[in-house]
Amino acid sequence: MDGREDREHSTFPLEMVEYDAEGKERARMHVTKIERASVSDDAFDLPSDYAKVDPDFGTPPGGSGAPEHPAKGRPH
Repeated sequence: MDGREDREHSTFPLEMVEYDAEGKERARMHVTKIERASVSDDAFDLPSDYAKVDPDFGTPPGGSGAPEHPAKGRPH
């Protein structure tokens, strides 16, 4: 199930394991507690020192337009 399906079904993963390119475990997340609570709208306000970042910061030299992912290399 990808993230989009999770949102469509109002679910979220309770456990997740991330592996590197060689298959070695990089990270593990395991939910130990779930609370149903309201979140204040203030939690989603932008901070006063917020600054817009140029979206082209990851464009590799030569300007292919697609950012280079450090683990995967340039897209084919």
